[in-house]
Amino acid sequence: FEGSDLTAIDSVSGINGTIVGATRVASGVPNFGNALFFKGPGDGLFEYMQVNDPTLFKGRTEYTVSFIAKTPGTNGPNSILSLATSATSANDLLLNMSGASTDTLWISGSAKSGVSLLPFTDDKWHRYTLRRDGTKVDLIVDNVLVGTVSTSSTANSGTSLAIGEEQDCAPGCMDDTQSFKGMFDDLQIWDRSITDDESATLPLPVYGPF
Repeated sequence: FEGSDLTAIDSVSGINGTIVGATRVASGVPNFGNALFFKGPGDGLFEYMQVNDPTLFKGRTEYTVSFIAKTPGTNGPNSILSLATSATSANDLLLNMSGASTDTLWISGSAKSGVSLLPFTDDKWHRYTLRRDGTKVDLIVDNVLVGTVSTSSTANSGTSLAIGEEQDCAPGCMDDTQSFKGMFDDLQIWDRSITDDESATLPLPVYGPF
């Protein structure tokens, strides 16, 4: 997230994002540069990065999303990634950083039990990778598999991706109590399920305030 304006530059495919409210800060991690900082819930304001491109997820049953993030685990480090379609089908893809095992991950509007990121809301940098391969969804932290869930064969249909806020319609319909608190950087999206070997090569935030 280099630069100083409100555009988040996609250096690979040119699908840029728009930064709303969130601020650029130094990540403190070598080779990562600036990160986005989200103040979290309680101020009545929304802070997020919005990407409106229907080609990213719509109609897909295979994809990978990876990023690094740092959350303090207090005062609601909530929804970090939200893909929405409409008011009636908002949680097309939802990742809650502090959610219980019944509310961490939603796919195609359905909550997936059995995975939790609570152990990683420790105010340290981690790499998070979500990988869907048909009906199988893996959640990987620091390049180590932490959980696998099953989903239906229904393809994702979301067209509006928000980082830092949960969307209850596309785009928008946000709730300040669900805001993410922390720092975010190095968003990478593939239109396929990357291999274990590829996942193992993703750069880790190995330096910082641990």
